[in-house]
Amino acid sequence: MASTIEKHVGSRLAHARNAKGYSTLDLASLLSVAQPHIEEREAGEAGLSLRLVAEAASVLDVPPSFFLEGFQADIMDNTETARRRSEISAIAARIGERRVPLLLKLSQALEESPGL
Repeated sequence: MASTIEKHVGSRLAHARNAKGYSTLDLASLLSVAQPHIEEREAGEAGLSLRLVAEAASVLDVPPSFFLEGFQADIMDNTETARRRSEISAIAARIGERRVPLLLKLSQALEESPGL
């Protein structure tokens, strides 16, 4: 199973490749690797070696740090979301049975109102 960082780096690789107008075959050729090698990395199924990061950065005209930009924010967002869901679950567990339908209606209303 792919890790969060592999998925993030793969997504950034695909973004930079698309921004240059390259296909996965184009990038694979420029980096002297097979096309599936690029596809696996973009899908987050495998990580990029430091050599490949440096070469891809050069070919795609981005700094090597580009591939990690925003990663810490992703971790923070996921951690905060998990914490809030846990808090909601704890509150729901303490609510009396007769209020559960009201909580369910409120949850459904929030789900149906993306602007809130």
